[in-house]
Amino acid sequence: PLRWKLPDSAFEVCIQGESGADLLYYTKGEGHTVILLHGAGASSVQFSFLFKRLATKKIRVVAVDLRGHGSSGLGAGFSARLMADDVQRVMDHLGGTEGFTLVGFGMGGYAALAWRIFCNNECVKSVRGIVLVSSYAMLPTDSTALYIFKVMVSSGLIHFFWRNKRIANSMARLWFGRVATPSMLEELRRATLNCPHQVWGRTLKACQQDLRGFLPHIDTQCLIVCGVQDVLCYSAQASLMLLGSKVAVAPRKVTLEQFGHSLLWEAPDRLTAIVCDFIF
Repeated sequence: PLRWKLPDSAFEVCIQGESGADLLYYTKGEGHTVILLHGAGASSVQFSFLFKRLATKKIRVVAVDLRGHGSSGLGAGFSARLMADDVQRVMDHLGGTEGFTLVGFGMGGYAALAWRIFCNNECVKSVRGIVLVSSYAMLPTDSTALYIFKVMVSSGLIHFFWRNKRIANSMARLWFGRVATPSMLEELRRATLNCPHQVWGRTLKACQQDLRGFLPHIDTQCLIVCGVQDVLCYSAQASLMLLGSKVAVAPRKVTLEQFGHSLLWEAPDRLTAIVCDFIF
C-alpha cells in the first residue's frame, strides 16, 4: 500500500465517465478551481504534497484518479479522446463560476492537452491556463531509459523485479535529479507495483497518439515546467514550445536545474509557488 495520501478532510466524489468508467476525484477548499491530473501508472496520491499546499491558498483543489488508475474504473477502453472526455465530465460536474486551471504531470499533461484539442466548447472560456509538468504531446521515443521501462511494465517484468527493493531503488533513481530520498524511491516503487501491467500497457499505448500538430492552434495560456535532469521527458519540451505559435499565445517555460522527472515530490514548494504565480 501507498504510505503517502491526500488529506483525510478531502471530499471524495464518484461520477460516471465515458464508456462505463467510474471516475473518482477528491476535492477541498473554495475559490478558483485547480484540477490536478496525475501521471501514468499513478493516482491522485501523486499530488499529495501539492494538494495540501494549494488547499491553503484559497483555491478549490481537485485531484482526479484518471481511468484505470487509483480508485477509478477502466471502462471499455483507453485513449487520448477518452481521457479528454473524462476531464470534461469532471469539469461539468464541478461547475466553475471562478474558473479553472489544469495542472497535469506526465500523462496528466497529455490528458489536459487532449481535452483542449478534442473538447473545444464553452468550458474553454472558463480555463485560465494549463500547467504542463514533466509532460509531453506524444510519449517520447528517443529516451532509452523510457523505452526499457515501457517494455518492462507492459510485459509485467517490472512487477517481478521491483519487488526487490534494491533493484527497484537502483532503477527508480532515473526518475529523480539530485534530490532522491529513500522515501521517494520507495513510494515510486509502491505506486508502480500498484498499477496492473495491463493498465500500464494500455496507458502508454494511448499516449503514443501524436498531438503535436494541434499545438500551434491552442490559444489557451500554457506554462511548461520541467527539470533539466529529466532523462525521461526533457526531450519532449522542445515540441511543447510550439504551443500557440499560430495564434500569438506563446507558452511560458520554467526549468529547474537540480531536478529530474518527479518534480511533484522533488520540489513541491517550488512547484506550488510557480503554479500560484501562474494563476494569480
